[in-house]
Amino acid sequence: MPLLKRIFKIIVMGLIILLILGCLGAFALAKWVNPNHFKPQIIAMVNQSTGRALTLPGNLSWNFFPRLGIHVGAAALSNPAAFTQVNFAEIQSADLYLNWNALLQGKIAVSSMNVSGLQLFLRQKGHENNWTFAHQTPQSKTVSAPIYRRQSKAIDFSVDAFSLSHAQVTYDNDQSHCHIAISELNLTLNQFNPNQDFPVLLNANVNVNDNLTGNVKVNMLAQINFKKETLSFDHLALQSNLTYFAQSDQKIHLSAQISGGLNLDLNQQTLLLNEVSFDFNQIVNGTLNVNVKGWNTLNYSGLLKLSAFSLPDLSESLGLPFPTFPNKLILQQVTISTHFSGNARKLNLNPLKMGFTGTQIQGNVNVTSFQPLRLGESLNADQIDTSDFVNLSGAKLPMQNIALSGTVRGGRNLQINQNVNIQNLTLLGFDLRALIDSLNQLATNLLNIRNLVSASSEINQSMLALQQNQGPINAGNGKHTDLGSLKANIVLSQGVLTTPVMDMKGPLVQVKGSGQIDLGQKNMDYLLTSQLVAPGKVKGLVIPYKISGSFDQLKQGVEWPIVHAEMIKYVSLALGSTVTHSLGSVVGGAVNALKDLLK
Repeated sequence: MPLLKRIFKIIVMGLIILLILGCLGAFALAKWVNPNHFKPQIIAMVNQSTGRALTLPGNLSWNFFPRLGIHVGAAALSNPAAFTQVNFAEIQSADLYLNWNALLQGKIAVSSMNVSGLQLFLRQKGHENNWTFAHQTPQSKTVSAPIYRRQSKAIDFSVDAFSLSHAQVTYDNDQSHCHIAISELNLTLNQFNPNQDFPVLLNANVNVNDNLTGNVKVNMLAQINFKKETLSFDHLALQSNLTYFAQSDQKIHLSAQISGGLNLDLNQQTLLLNEVSFDFNQIVNGTLNVNVKGWNTLNYSGLLKLSAFSLPDLSESLGLPFPTFPNKLILQQVTISTHFSGNARKLNLNPLKMGFTGTQIQGNVNVTSFQPLRLGESLNADQIDTSDFVNLSGAKLPMQNIALSGTVRGGRNLQINQNVNIQNLTLLGFDLRALIDSLNQLATNLLNIRNLVSASSEINQSMLALQQNQGPINAGNGKHTDLGSLKANIVLSQGVLTTPVMDMKGPLVQVKGSGQIDLGQKNMDYLLTSQLVAPGKVKGLVIPYKISGSFDQLKQGVEWPIVHAEMIKYVSLALGSTVTHSLGSVVGGAVNALKDLLK
């Protein structure tokens, strides 16, 4: 027992002596080893490594209790000579504390690292920037090979906590006049250790060109592997609330929430976004998967899915005018999904699937060039009701099996070439066959009339009887007309839209279109020519419909002189040229009645 007490006293005395020696050593180190004496060496090392000038106007000081550390006062790193801004980076202060126990075990463990008041000034002039550092090649020295070299042991490194407070980062591009300012940037890393997950908190204010401002918050788990040069983010949660000031002094609020995972491999040059979910303005939400390979070629592929959203609500939230459609609900449930692939120069969407109320569209869009824009598309829709988008006075015009294909070329002269094929068009609410039957009966009566003097009044009464629809058409009245198929080629060049091909073929009527629409001058001159092809007395009758003038004062209607000539031609063939002149007044009356019918 006395032996144990003696040993215990010896241990206690030894610890006390070690503590006294440690305190004396620390006092001596702080007294006689001033860290400010190392400023010239530090400045020289930074200049040799970066080619920049480091200034340390602030004071350097030790800290020994309760943690070993060093305090760095104000410091600044200069810009290259080509930039007028004096400094590239500045800090107000920084503190670094080490873990005593880890040092005794041969490890470098930073218990905490705090940087306050960082200011980073990023500048770009054309192809030059101030964040690319010159690589200084140290002077070679001849060193004799040692007889024996002991293999060095890798030193473990970890950081318990890192904080960046009140930081500011600005980016200016003199060529594009882009200005981005990130202020009040606060970043916190807790329990940082390579190859292990550590939490990250980030909060910052953002300003872009003084017309986009707001706040961004990020919360996630990160992992860094320095050996493999990989970085991964799990349980990513990003929130942003921004305000855009439009030229009309309109404030547009933009909010976004993003969650998911990210994996970055610097060695393999790959970036993977895995099951990233997003919500924009509480209107559009969906998932995104992206795989990027190669920083130079920037090859990427992935999958985008958007859940049902309201296109009018999205347009309104962005301050954009939305066209007024007869069916206001048609675009309230829009869905989009697509596989995509491409690089910095091109993009391919295949397959692309879109849907809205009662309609499914699928196909592909291939952008072969972004600058200038070059793209081609091939899309198919199962059905679209034209009356949902265009007022047809109550009638409906459903189209089935629609195919759209063509090319778009951007630049100073936008060129569009589109082919449209519709296999089936049906007009609901109107029976064209009944009208044709009535016209056939009218034509028969015309040939049977013996008293030409009373022919005009009788024809007028018959034509007026054909006007069955007074006011809006009731699409549910059971009447319908099969219009057949439509084939069209639409070309836009130099701001002028033309239709080299516009051909609708049906069992009752055929329609052809020709002319041009000048979008620059905002006027048009277009002619739709309808020809009756149903069997009967009036088969072959041509009714032209012309639309012309400026957009705000369009003139449109049937070309009655041509209809008049067609009816005279019909009478001439039926009765012979000897009575043609006698029937002129009769035909004129019929044409006037037909005008009233087609108004």
